[in-house]
Amino acid sequence: MSAFRKKIYITLVLSVTISMLSAQSLRTSFRTTARTIDLEELADPRVVYLFDEYQEGQVYYSGGRTSTLKFNYRLLVDDMVAITDRGESRSLIRGAAFDSLRINDKLFIFHRTYGYLEKFSHEGNVFYIKYQSTHDMNEVVQGGYGQAPASSSTQRINLISASALGGRGPQGRDITLENVAGAEMEIVITRRPLIVHVLDGDFVTFTTRRQVNRAFPDHRSEIRNFFRRNTISFDERDDLIKLGEFLVGLK
Repeated sequence: MSAFRKKIYITLVLSVTISMLSAQSLRTSFRTTARTIDLEELADPRVVYLFDEYQEGQVYYSGGRTSTLKFNYRLLVDDMVAITDRGESRSLIRGAAFDSLRINDKLFIFHRTYGYLEKFSHEGNVFYIKYQSTHDMNEVVQGGYGQAPASSSTQRINLISASALGGRGPQGRDITLENVAGAEMEIVITRRPLIVHVLDGDFVTFTTRRQVNRAFPDHRSEIRNFFRRNTISFDERDDLIKLGEFLVGLK
């Protein structure tokens, strides 16, 4: 394989890997004794950002105006950030109102209550994908044989600020935790895509087959047959889209 072809091959592999990582669930953890815990600073970047690096995307404004910028999605605080012409990072929601945002094959809208949602390309647009990272905090308690199991210690951690505008400089939002006792804490962060359904004006998420059946009680036989014919993982974006397209077709 020539050096040029090898370079192209490596580039394609990295592109596919980045795409796969941004579409599936991931669970990471870290430990710290810091009194003030900055989740974004200490966590694995893969659960902090949707993409490994900033991606070029297009913003569509009302009236037909568009602009091209480089974006990344901060999952812990549900904030889309862009690189300005000056090389600075800023929150997109602090700028002019926009209709939608396209990054690679993903089309995002912004909902005032539910934040950023990936919009399906089907009639009705009643299904969306919601990307998010959630965190769980426990105090590390040393066990026998050098093991260190974690026991719940929610009373020793107080939330200082989360999803509040005006946090970390030009990026806008910040999420910080306080470890009052200064004990060793284990923070587990899970990133996963969620399928979101607009049901009677409310947004409902599905994470199990049982939840799908309960939402569509008149179609349980069809839903059961669909899951028998298809291996659906609720941790994979492509599978969630396939499920959404099936549910749209229910009469």
